[in-house]
Amino acid sequence: MLGMEKVYDVHRCLSLNRHGATKERLKQAAGSCSDSTLFRILRFMRTELGAPIGMKPRDGIFRYQEGVAYELPGIWLKGDELASLAELLHRLEELQAEFLSGAALRPFIEKLESLLKSRKVSPERMGRKIRFLQTRAGKVDGNVFRTVMEALFNGERLFVRHEDRTSGALTDRMVSPQKMVRYRDNWYLDGYCHLRENLRSFALSGIREVRKSQDKSKEIPEEELQDHFASAYGIFGGRADKTAEILLTGIAARISAREPWHPSEERSSHPDGGLLLRIPYRDSRELIGDILRHAEDVEVLGPPELRTEIIKKLKKVSEKYAPNNSTLNP
Repeated sequence: MLGMEKVYDVHRCLSLNRHGATKERLKQAAGSCSDSTLFRILRFMRTELGAPIGMKPRDGIFRYQEGVAYELPGIWLKGDELASLAELLHRLEELQAEFLSGAALRPFIEKLESLLKSRKVSPERMGRKIRFLQTRAGKVDGNVFRTVMEALFNGERLFVRHEDRTSGALTDRMVSPQKMVRYRDNWYLDGYCHLRENLRSFALSGIREVRKSQDKSKEIPEEELQDHFASAYGIFGGRADKTAEILLTGIAARISAREPWHPSEERSSHPDGGLLLRIPYRDSRELIGDILRHAEDVEVLGPPELRTEIIKKLKKVSEKYAPNNSTLNP
């Protein structure tokens, strides 16, 4: 079956090169396809889509005929491009509603809408037909967001009063901002904490007070940031020092076969069936939450301490639903 994305790639190549493109250039544009595949694409475009493709016999240059305006029928965006533009438009409108008064982002939104229309996509219909569901997004104060971004871009330190979401305790920190992170519909600040003398992540929804300092921010090398924040599972930072072995079966195995848990995971088939994942982690909290989401279709094989944590949590849950639980039998 002829992939339409290759047709789009060849069309773009011909459109961008008014004087034509060689066979080799078209093959490269179509994902380094073979001669036979390229000729099938060109034949399909001519016969089925009415593309006015000509060729100079002497030098083997393919091109659209001069003076003939041609566009592919229907939506001529690749699937990943269409998904990206839809999400970008949604995020711009969301940011304008969440943080900005007036129409600060309106020119960018209009540019994007114009781009979609030029590709035969109706932004209005897209807005009605595509849903973006938030998952427990924390509310971020607009002044907090702006102050953090200004300090990040200007290389300034921040005084931060942050509330721990589990204990509710308030802690005053001096932080050198390093990166802003959007993760699972929430904003986080990756920064160097001068109180702890180490890298930390702060949920912006937990920042109760923030102001800029006159001191310059301490800059951490990119390699060190990647090593600290990207090696372990989830949003909790720190270099991964443990590896979880997780056996997935049933629905969880089918879903996870298409949706990786972590960029550095290792996966293999288990001798007894199912999907075996080896996932690097440091802090187990988020990993345990994702494991329990799959309930009966997942088993933690190791390390022993992670397995013990899962058992304790499941035991507490089962006790709440026990028949003799007084809260269930008033």
